[in-house]
Amino acid sequence: MVGLLAAGAGSWALYYTNQLGAASALRLGGGLCAGVVLLAVLPATWPQTREGTARSPLEEALDAPPPARPEQPRSLRELEFAVRLASSRDGAHDVYYRLRPRLRELAEHRLRNHRLVDLDRDESAARELLGEELWQLLRAGAPSPQDRSGRGAPASTQARWAEKLESL
Repeated sequence: MVGLLAAGAGSWALYYTNQLGAASALRLGGGLCAGVVLLAVLPATWPQTREGTARSPLEEALDAPPPARPEQPRSLRELEFAVRLASSRDGAHDVYYRLRPRLRELAEHRLRNHRLVDLDRDESAARELLGEELWQLLRAGAPSPQDRSGRGAPASTQARWAEKLESL
């Protein structure tokens, strides 16, 4: 209420001292009154939180903790178990196109770092260390399965592969 009186008195004083014309004084007084009303009324209509400040959904999202990173497998056995669960439905196609690249990457790393053997260059040494079954799957020219919907590797076979890679 005091703000409205001050705005009206200020515009009347400017008109009275011939600083402003009547129309300008009315516009200035009306504008000041409207500003005071808006400053007094609008904050009361804004949504409030418990602390008394408004928070947007963006602010809430920025304050939220980041999502947890998926846990990384600690061993080849855990990796084998995760891949077995993921690929158990699709069979031979998944073994060749999803599981084989992972196992090949692990075999290359383990052979190179633990046995100083290159999977593609030292074929006879790699074949001896991996065993015939795993070598046939991981060798460079291994053919893809003829039957895409054929049966994949059983869980016991995948467990043997994981044990073999862990033992390198």
